[in-house]
Amino acid sequence: MICRMSVFWCVLSVGVAGCNGPVDPGTDGIDGIEESVVATDSGDAVVDSSDVVPDIPGDEGDLPGEAWAPSCTSDDNPGPHDPAYDGKCKQNSGCTHLGCEACATSCVLCDGPRCVGVVSDDSCMVSPGALSGLADEPAGGVTAPGAGATLAILDSDSGALTLSLSAGPDVPSVAVWLDGTGARQSRPLALPVTRIADRVLVEGAWSMTNYCTGQVMNGAEPVHLVDAVVDSQGQATAALPFDRSDPWRGSVAWIRLFEDAEGTRVYRWFQPGAMLEIGYGASGSVPALVTEPLPEDAAGPLGSAWGSFDWVAGFAAAD
Repeated sequence: MICRMSVFWCVLSVGVAGCNGPVDPGTDGIDGIEESVVATDSGDAVVDSSDVVPDIPGDEGDLPGEAWAPSCTSDDNPGPHDPAYDGKCKQNSGCTHLGCEACATSCVLCDGPRCVGVVSDDSCMVSPGALSGLADEPAGGVTAPGAGATLAILDSDSGALTLSLSAGPDVPSVAVWLDGTGARQSRPLALPVTRIADRVLVEGAWSMTNYCTGQVMNGAEPVHLVDAVVDSQGQATAALPFDRSDPWRGSVAWIRLFEDAEGTRVYRWFQPGAMLEIGYGASGSVPALVTEPLPEDAAGPLGSAWGSFDWVAGFAAAD
C-alpha cells in the first residue's frame, strides 16, 4: 500500500501529523511518505514543478477590500509559500491546522481565509490482491489437460471486477470421475449434449489501513455462486462481488454445467493455474486448470478451502 503525500509548503510535523502521527516506513506494504516543498519569494525561487499539487477548488482571487496579513509563523512554515483560497478556510481566522482526508486531496492548514498547505493522500490506492490457484475441486473430480483454457481479469473503466473464461469448444461426450476407491470411472453421454449454465464459485477477504485515521478496515465475501453470461460469440464473463480497488484475495472456480439427451448433468471446473492479480490497476490472464466432466451423481463435497458450501444444491437452486 502507498500513502503518498505531496505538500505545498508543509513542514514534516504538519504533513505527518495530518495523518495522525508518523508512519513507520518499515511497515509492510508502505513505501513511506514523499514530501516536497514548493517555495517562491521576491528573491531566489525554489520550485519543484514535478510535484506541484493543483489548488483545491474554491473561491479564486482576492477578496474585495481584503488586507490579509499572514499569521502562521516560521514554526509552521519553513519558508515563503503560495496561499490559495479554499472553502474550508473561508471563515477561518488565525493559523489553523486541519486533519488530512483519506484518499483525497485536502487542505491541512488555513492561514486566515487562505489555504496554505495541501496534502494529497492516496492510501486507498492499494496494491493488487490475487485470486489463488487450485482450491479444492469436488471429490471425484479428475484433472484434464487445459487445452488452452484461460481465466482473465478484464480491465474496466467502471471499476467493476470482471472475470472472463476462454475455453474454446468444450462440449463433452464422456463423463469421468473417481469412485470411492480412487479408481477412474467413465460412461458415455447421450447426444446431443447441451451447455445450459455457467456459474462462478467465489470467496474472499480484504484488509486495508487508512493512514490518515489509522483505522484498519476489513471485509469478507462468503462462498457463493455468481451468475456468468455467455454471449453469442461464446465469450463468457462474470462480475465478481468486489470493486477492483478493494485489496482482496480470494479463490474462484468457474463451473460450466452440461446436460445430455437423457437428463444426465455433468460439471466442468476451471480454476486459475497461477496467481491472478485482481486489484487496482491490474489485468491479465493465466492458464486454467480444468477437470473432466464430472457427473452430478458422482460429485462429492468440496474441500476445506470452500468451507461446508453445498455447491451442487446451490447450482440446482440457481437454475
